[in-house]
Amino acid sequence: MYTSELFQNLENHIDGYSGRRTVHLGIDLGAPVGTEVHAFTDGLVHSVGYNAEHGDYGYVVVIQHALPSGVDVWALYGHLDQSTIKGKTPGSRIQRGQIIGRIGACHENGGWEAPHVHFQLSTHPPETHDMPGASCVDDRSKALLHYPDPRYVLGPLY
Repeated sequence: MYTSELFQNLENHIDGYSGRRTVHLGIDLGAPVGTEVHAFTDGLVHSVGYNAEHGDYGYVVVIQHALPSGVDVWALYGHLDQSTIKGKTPGSRIQRGQIIGRIGACHENGGWEAPHVHFQLSTHPPETHDMPGASCVDDRSKALLHYPDPRYVLGPLY
């Protein structure tokens, strides 16, 4: 799965995580290209952008969501299509169930042949529209403190 240079480069440091990144920090939900991706709850657009490197997210939106417990999380929705970034600006309100984008094709989703959305949570706001989608085994415990299991909000998928 992690065959691009992005995952082989031991000097690639993202948010303090380095080493060979083989531990997935989000969850990938497969669906056909063009499938609508919806916000899991109300929130504010934190950032939108495009990560062009092969094996990266392609088009992405990050939304700040307030959980029922009162804690804020930032959710990254990645591997989307170009329409994802149109009309979305930081601070824009998003409602639960609102379409935030569609699953992108290989040429716009970071080069992933199997279409899917990468969904990931963060307990702190990212500096940009990027988050490390994977960490090395040695950083797994630290990474899980910053990037909790997405099933916390999605429910038991498996």
